[in-house]
Amino acid sequence: MSQTYDPEVLSSLRAGQFYDALRIARIKIAKQPNARCQYVLLAVALIGSGDHSSAEAWLWRMLTAGNLSNFETNYYLGLIQLRRGVFNEAERYFASAMVHEPRSAKAFLSRVACLLELRREPLVLWLCDQRVEFAAEDPHVHAGRAEALYRIRFNSRAILAAKRATILSPGVTNHMATLGRVALAGARHALAKRQISRIYLVDGETQTYHDMAGILSDR
Repeated sequence: MSQTYDPEVLSSLRAGQFYDALRIARIKIAKQPNARCQYVLLAVALIGSGDHSSAEAWLWRMLTAGNLSNFETNYYLGLIQLRRGVFNEAERYFASAMVHEPRSAKAFLSRVACLLELRREPLVLWLCDQRVEFAAEDPHVHAGRAEALYRIRFNSRAILAAKRATILSPGVTNHMATLGRVALAGARHALAKRQISRIYLVDGETQTYHDMAGILSDR
């Protein structure tokens, strides 16, 4: 099966034009019924359009027909539940996806997000420890550890993990913000202020910058 994502569909998805993406993807599928990647893009377009019921039906139908893998089906079903705010169901789908592709970064990140919403920090830490064995340079692993440790008030360890994430991804303001928050929790105000300055230098006066500045001003 072809694995080249159609640039026309991708362009519409990136622009948030989900109905155009649906129309184009359906045309492409009619012309190339064996191109699995087009089925994936149509699923993404359905989810993006908010038509979650149709997206679910499509995913199950395409899995049965052999047009989507177990990983793809479980991952996108998880995304639907995540958008609905049903975090326990979403987490189960992402866990199933990881059974089929244990090293998938997107399934890992999505599962961690769900577990944090469910306040299951010990499982987040376990997952991060498992992943660091083969993805030690992945900043998201360390950011996930930092968030979980911060929530259970292991602030000194959270700071170390957050620092590692920023070292591995020096221009990512989300990781700077995480380090800023955990630094404040650990009474490391100078470190927190440095992160706010770094966020400003990278992105200017974004919402992330104002959020962090507001948190600091409350201390």
